[in-house]
Amino acid sequence: MGILGIVGNIIVFPFRLIFGRRKEKEEQLPQETLPAQAMQPKAIDTSMENLKAKIDMMMAQVESIKLEYQALDQRIQNMERMLREIYMIAKS
Repeated sequence: MGILGIVGNIIVFPFRLIFGRRKEKEEQLPQETLPAQAMQPKAIDTSMENLKAKIDMMMAQVESIKLEYQALDQRIQNMERMLREIYMIAKS
């Protein structure tokens, strides 16, 4: 497998010759060239970021629930006041 031909000043190579060797070279590289420790900080960073995002989301949900509770508490207080007024009117 070599040169297919020459067109003007351009040398024509087979497709496999151009792109096939890159894959072979990539496959021949051992997977252990990158130390395992170099990959762990990235995994730890992403997991920490995920945890922070989940915590932020949970805090937002807690705040939302707290606001809903305050609104319900206010409505209950209004109902209690109205019932006291109705009781006072009915009593007199």
